[in-house]
Amino acid sequence: RLRRFQAALRESPGDWLTWLYLTRLQEMRKCDDESRDALGHARQLEVIPGETLHWLGVWRHNAGDPDGAVAALSGLLDIRPLRHGSMMYLGEALLRTGNTAAAEKAFTRASLSSNPDFLLTLSARVYAHNYWQEAIAVLQKALGLRPAHVATWLALAKIQSEVYLLADCRE
Repeated sequence: RLRRFQAALRESPGDWLTWLYLTRLQEMRKCDDESRDALGHARQLEVIPGETLHWLGVWRHNAGDPDGAVAALSGLLDIRPLRHGSMMYLGEALLRTGNTAAAEKAFTRASLSSNPDFLLTLSARVYAHNYWQEAIAVLQKALGLRPAHVATWLALAKIQSEVYLLADCRE
């Protein structure tokens, strides 16, 4: 695979995605110097600020490397516009490292999104970590943005029933 990515870069040296994949592949192979070099190229070529660090953080998170995910995703804290999805993954990675206070800040940043579909996803993620009050607040925000969305109402009712807010759930 490494040779295939290197060949692709000879043909198209400005391809951000190939540099990104090469970064991750070299990182997995423990080629630190080559990985840093590829990361530098990828970051120079990204069209959306922070895209490289976002995907490295997600990949590390999904591979069970919360410290690596925090390292990548923390680099996005000052990126504007705020990357809400990155903040969600950062919150989860921080929880895995035991840094609850920082995780809660990351989740709060993620909840600033005005995308009701993302907010629905975020609510499920924070609820999975037992932040049920926050999940309800996120769902209520999503409903304020899109009041007739059935899936959001169902998600809200499910959480309310599971935490014994039965009157709210019936309503």
